[in-house]
Formats: sequence, structure tokens, C-alpha cells
Amino acid sequence: MVPFQPQTHASPSMATTPHHQQALPAARQGSPNMAIAADASNHEDRSTFHFFDDVPRELRDLIYEYALHAPQRFLLGNSKFTVQPRRVPCSHLLTVSRQFKSEYMSCADKLATLDIFDHGESLPQPQEIVSLPSPALNISSLALHLIAESSDPSFPDMDLHMKWVRHIMSMLPRLRSLNVTVHANSEDLARICGIKKAVAPWLQLTVLKEFEVYKTPTFMMPNLWSVSGYEGMRTPDFLVTRWSVQRGEWEDSTDKGPVLIGLLDDVQDEEDGGEDSGDAGDDVEHDEERTSVKDEDKE
Repeated sequence: MVPFQPQTHASPSMATTPHHQQALPAARQGSPNMAIAADASNHEDRSTFHFFDDVPRELRDLIYEYALHAPQRFLLGNSKFTVQPRRVPCSHLLTVSRQFKSEYMSCADKLATLDIFDHGESLPQPQEIVSLPSPALNISSLALHLIAESSDPSFPDMDLHMKWVRHIMSMLPRLRSLNVTVHANSEDLARICGIKKAVAPWLQLTVLKEFEVYKTPTFMMPNLWSVSGYEGMRTPDFLVTRWSVQRGEWEDSTDKGPVLIGLLDDVQDEEDGGEDSGDAGDDVEHDEERTSVKDEDKE
């Protein structure tokens, strides 16, 4: 006996439409290529950074500048010299977009600086400086903050500084600017000014932009044992002389008035500058008298 099988009566539309499409809304039964294109467009909208498209370049540059940062300090070789990269790009921002990366790196190239601070201890040896951290390698500006012992009028410290500085410069292929600040631990302005001959080789460095010499009395030397202490010592009150690539010559400070001018005018060679004429207070008084005589002669 044949089992009973109920008969179903399907409509013509159901008979001709595949079963897997019957449950889909009409809007989802379009072309597969259209769906793929829509998904790709949505993905592009989510992955592209469009915010800067309508921002003026001047404002973008300000944003880039604020987005630069100062990584952690480190020591130079086995010395106690402090190295501080400043205004370098943040690596995670380089993936925002191609335009962002290009303009961001252009801003960093102009502002990024590598500061090196001498804290008065042993000088670094070139062979000990094997490498520099990655944030420092692409820096184009180098700023040196050095200490020079002025008890010897030939300033031998500057020759020793030059050795490791040349080594550092060879490790910075994009270096275009060098600024040097020297703090001489003496109150004898004439002796300090004798450093001009000692640093003559420095002026031959093609990337040198500025060389400044400041006086630092011995009792104030501890200020230079920290990075923050350097800031208060680089003021017009302590500036003795400056060389810049724009002027191409030394420019002695005039902020100290006639006493400083008289001392600097009377600086002789290194041997004369090394002679000590006694108490510093007596020297100042003597120079005040000499300056006043010169003024009377002019009148």
C-alpha cells in the first residue's frame, strides 16, 4: 500500500525563484558587485583622515608644532653629560595619513634639536659613544652647553670637547645647524675673553651658527650640575662675547657698561690674559678710573 503523501500547490513565482533568495528583502537581491563597491567606499571613509583638508596650512603647522615632544633624557656614552632631544615627532602620529606625515616631518625638521649638557665631570670619550637613540638620528640642529676651565689661558678643555663633538657630528647625517654655549668658571673677564683664540678651530665648522661665552663665578658652578640650572645662567648679565655666522666676527657684550667694555678693549694675547693682577675688586676699580680718563680725553 502506497503511503499517503499530501500535495502542495506552489505559486508560479515560488516555483521559479531559488529557495535561498525567497527570505531576502527585495533590496538585498541586487548585483553582488554593487554591494562590494559600497563596502569598499565605507571602508575608505572610515580609514581616511579628512579633518586637515579644510584647515589652513598655518593652523596645521601650529598643530604639528604642539604635537612634537621631548623624549626621555639619556647619558652620553659613559660620561655624566645629559642628552635631551627636543621637538621631535611622535612615531604613532606618522601613520595618520601621507599628507599628515609629510607636513609633520617637515615641521620637525625645522624645529627638532639635540641638546647636550656638560655637568663639570669627566669628558666623554669618542670611542665610548657607540650609538644614539633613534629620536636623535634625524635631528638637524645640535646645541652644546659646555663648561671651560679658565685657570689655563689656553683653555685646553675646548680642544678636548672638540674631539667628542666631531664624533657626534659624524653620527648626525642631517645636521645643518650647530650652536655652542660655553660657561667659563671665572670672574676675570679679560681671561675669559682669551678663549677667542682657543676656539678658533670651532669657527671653521661649516654648520656653526653661533658661539656664545658666559662667565660663571666658581660659587655659581653648582647651578650647571643640572639641566634646569643652565637656564638661569644664560642671561645678558653673564654674557661676555658672542660670534655669529651673520656677523662673521666676535661681538663683545656691552650690557655690563663701561667696566666690561674697558676690560674687553684691553685684552692682549693669551699670555697677557693669563696674568693675574690681584684682587678682582681692585681690578674693577682700576678699570673704572681708566675708562673715565678716556672719556675726559674725548671731551
